[in-house]
Amino acid sequence: MKLYLFLIFLIAANAAIPETAEYENPLHFFFYGLWYVATGFVKDLITWNRKTPIDAKKTIAEIIMTAGYQFETHKIITQDRYINTAWRITGKLDESLEDPHPEERPCVILQHGLLDNSATWMIPERSVALPFRLAELGYDVWMTNSRGNINSFEHLDSETHSIFDTSSDYYKFSYDDMARYDVPANLDYVLKHSNFDKAFYVGHSQGTTQFFAAAGIHEDLKDKISGFIGLAPVMHIGNIYDPFLTLLNASHLDSLLRWLKQYNFLIIPQFISPIIRFATVRFRNTFWRVLSLFFGIDKHISVDLDRMPVVANHEPGGTSLWNMIHWKQSFVSGEFKAMDWGKQENMIRYGQETPPFYKHEDIKETFDHFPSLLIAGANDALVPPKDLVTLQSVLSPTGTEIIVIDDYAHGDLIWAKDIKQTTFDPLVEFITKHTPPSESS
Repeated sequence: MKLYLFLIFLIAANAAIPETAEYENPLHFFFYGLWYVATGFVKDLITWNRKTPIDAKKTIAEIIMTAGYQFETHKIITQDRYINTAWRITGKLDESLEDPHPEERPCVILQHGLLDNSATWMIPERSVALPFRLAELGYDVWMTNSRGNINSFEHLDSETHSIFDTSSDYYKFSYDDMARYDVPANLDYVLKHSNFDKAFYVGHSQGTTQFFAAAGIHEDLKDKISGFIGLAPVMHIGNIYDPFLTLLNASHLDSLLRWLKQYNFLIIPQFISPIIRFATVRFRNTFWRVLSLFFGIDKHISVDLDRMPVVANHEPGGTSLWNMIHWKQSFVSGEFKAMDWGKQENMIRYGQETPPFYKHEDIKETFDHFPSLLIAGANDALVPPKDLVTLQSVLSPTGTEIIVIDDYAHGDLIWAKDIKQTTFDPLVEFITKHTPPSESS
């Protein structure tokens, strides 16, 4: 009886609470966020009996093949000897030998974000997923994985860079290393396996950050890109208002993990995945709403909650603790620059005692050479309006298109139910528009 009264109280109180958080007011956002999670938990209790979607039990290879596509697994070696994994969709399973080979198709690179991996692009239903749509349109699709996630866990020097030793040098990287080594290695490898000398680059979140940084480091990047598409683009993060991120930043969790010498971050053992998936099947509302505390809270939930167990089966991708520390430094300073390793290490890495800035003028000069499209969510806690304006001012003002989607937050830009219409349609239109006729045949 008490439980029923409690549920009635929550439902009644829910009706009295505003429909969305006030983003200008961190205190209101904080308390609304707690309420948002609590009401999601109640909804999960009411709808307890739920089935696990079949895709939640599939590997990435199984998702690709059951969707009807051929694929290849590629190992890309960076200049600093990391071995990163990429998946390439080479065509449909029922294609005849007369059909074009993948190298004869224009290239599109899909780069995931922070704590993510390339499975993220296949979370939506097969009819919506971006890799399959691009493959259907005749593109050579490459899904690249950042160093140190669950799909890119190798190094040529296994003794000094052992993935099994969480305090080894393997984990001593940040998104600066992704910009310096992963971005050019991926581009060069993809183009080497293509008849084209340029590729389209699609990034989400950190996938855009490492490209922006790379644009300020590598002068030849401008000659290898047909066009750039940034989903939830992140450069400066000095104006983030999210109180939950602020509390996480103030928790000094990074100091504790450094003391414990646990230098990998959220790389969860494989045997735990089924447990997480089971919990997510039962508490999919709660699962998404907890993520929303950090992504941004929508007035109406845009993601397909029935796909949350698929998310839980492949996420988080993980990264290094040092990468998270680099993000913390960016959060505190609001500046877009390389990681500060300390004076001694900075001298070794950069030839100076302080970390260098990614120069705006160099980034702009690179972006002046190709068209770009930025798609952001109006409720994105990680891409607040002020930082989006700063980003827009850095990139080419004449060659950069910007779309802001109402009631979208950070994760909606890859997982929303209506993402085909809101995000992927303009993305595909942009790529098609900037693919020369000779490349689209």
